[in-house]
Amino acid sequence: AYLLKQREFGMCTESGPFSTGQRNSIGAGFIPNRMTTVARYGVKAFCGTFSKDGSVFLSSAQDDRIRLYDTSNGRFTESRCITARDVGWSVLDTAFSPDGRCVIYSSWSDFIHLVDISSKGNSHMALDLSPLERDFAIFSVAFSHDGSEILGGASDCYMYVFNRDRNQ
Repeated sequence: AYLLKQREFGMCTESGPFSTGQRNSIGAGFIPNRMTTVARYGVKAFCGTFSKDGSVFLSSAQDDRIRLYDTSNGRFTESRCITARDVGWSVLDTAFSPDGRCVIYSSWSDFIHLVDISSKGNSHMALDLSPLERDFAIFSVAFSHDGSEILGGASDCYMYVFNRDRNQ
């Protein structure tokens, strides 16, 4: 806090707002710098993301499992494990819907999969992208800001947009 106060009062060094020593001090005190293993899969893990509010962490690995961890208490407690469908090699990317009720995931497949995580069941919906290429993958997935569209960057050099309202 002292260093930030000095910066606000214009009491900075000539080389910038903070000296090298001051930056190291800030980094050691405020930026996480310790690693803790919270899960071990035995296969390569490819993605992980937090929900918008930070209370859930989602990870996926080459074992075709999507794991949800409750992080609301500061710990990673596995709360649910979803078996991914139509997986070629591995789940490549995942994303939470803006409202946190759904998860999407992609793989080497013609589909992006949508899973409702708000209920106890595993309601899967395969969203067919109907690509022209045979060996097809969606490498990156995202929801639009309002959740009405799902975007995917693909191996065929195209970006796909799936409209959830029109189911196409």
